[in-house]
Amino acid sequence: MWARRYMSDRAFNVSVATAAKVHTLGGGPLREAVSRLSEEYLKTFRDDGFARDIEHSAAKLVVNIGSPPDHLVQCPLHLYFQWLQFFFANFDVDGSKRRRRLLDGAFFTGERLPVSDRAGRFDRAYEAFLLLTAVQGIPLPPRGWRL
Repeated sequence: MWARRYMSDRAFNVSVATAAKVHTLGGGPLREAVSRLSEEYLKTFRDDGFARDIEHSAAKLVVNIGSPPDHLVQCPLHLYFQWLQFFFANFDVDGSKRRRRLLDGAFFTGERLPVSDRAGRFDRAYEAFLLLTAVQGIPLPPRGWRL
C-alpha cells in the first residue's frame, strides 16, 4: 500500500469552507461538521491534527462571515460559501487559476511533509479571497458548479 500523505493547503482550505458552510446553513454544531469531514479525510491523509486546525479556522470564518465586507453584504450565504469553495478549489492565493494536473488525486497532490501554520495560511488565503472579490479578480462560480 502507498504511504498516505499530509493534507495540502488546497484540501485544508476547502474543508474549512465546507465545515463552516455545513455549520452555518445546516445549523448543527461545528465540531460535528468537522468530525464528519475528518472521518473521510483520515482515509486519505495522515492525521497530523488537521481536525483541530479545521475547527479553529472554521470558527473564525463563521465569525467573519457574520460581518461581511461591503461588497459582499448583499450576497446570500449559500452563494457566498459556494464562491469561497470555488476560489479555494480553483485559484491560487495570488488570484491565478490553478493548473489542472493530469493526476489530481490526493496521492499526487498531498504534501510529503506536514504543512506548518495551516490556520495562518488559511487566514491569508481568505484575505486574498476578500481582496480579489472586491476588485472582481475572480469570477463567480459557473451555473451549477458543485464541489
